[in-house]
Amino acid sequence: MSKPIIVGIDGSASSWAAQDLAGWEAARRRCPLRIVHALAWPWPTFHMPDRPQPKDVEAISLLAQANDLVAAAVERARHAHPTVTVDGEVMIGFPAPVLSTASQTATMVVIGDRGLGSVDGLLLGSVAVHLTAHASCPVLVSRGRPHPSGNVLLGLDAKQTSSAAVGMAFEEAALRGVDLDAVHAWRGPNITKPGGLLGTRHQPTMAADAEQRLLAGAVAQWRDMFPHVAVRLQLERGNAAQVLIDATAHSQLVVLCARGRGDVSSLLLGSVSKPVLRHASCPVLIVRR
Repeated sequence: MSKPIIVGIDGSASSWAAQDLAGWEAARRRCPLRIVHALAWPWPTFHMPDRPQPKDVEAISLLAQANDLVAAAVERARHAHPTVTVDGEVMIGFPAPVLSTASQTATMVVIGDRGLGSVDGLLLGSVAVHLTAHASCPVLVSRGRPHPSGNVLLGLDAKQTSSAAVGMAFEEAALRGVDLDAVHAWRGPNITKPGGLLGTRHQPTMAADAEQRLLAGAVAQWRDMFPHVAVRLQLERGNAAQVLIDATAHSQLVVLCARGRGDVSSLLLGSVSKPVLRHASCPVLIVRR
């Protein structure tokens, strides 16, 4: 059996939206959907003998509420996607480590952009950063309103974007039956000067041509594997995050690449993905290198 799509829920409106998105992903991919609720006890140190212990009645009540939430979510998902195999589970622990562990047996983990115990109501400070750095599969963050007739958008850096991220973007476009817009924002030279032996050909044009060739090379392998997916390579001058945020207004999904595992300082999340996650008009799929 194929690996499931896993969605983390907490009963918030954001998590219901994430569950709906996860259901569509499972239906498109013809794989199971697993609904996970992370249950953290009132005292994080309850296992330590010298700290207060949660009373049995409180534990039983919390667990009953969690099981009721998951049961309702499973019923809702089965009604919305009758062809998808759905199950649910309450896992003890905090959302980030629970979902990181669950990702080891998942095709994708889906979460909302709010809720799940995040700081200031934003997922970005804790769960998303942790999952992006440590999840064993791509992480899909539900937010905004995907454009119903939009394309899949790929934030592409030919020198940094992983082949896995490019492949996921092609796969999502193929599953949705739409085109792929591969966008690279760059800050090319602002001045022009003769190109020496090249006569009147200007340096910015040369730089743009070189960037275009790099972009074409980055998608060439996947173009061959998905010949029915039309690809538009777009070279845009400007701030990468803002260029992508503007483009999400007309997209179903944006796919970004995180650069490494466990190295928070090197994550693309800090420079591009974080503002895109805060302001994108559509869901954001983050794929680690």
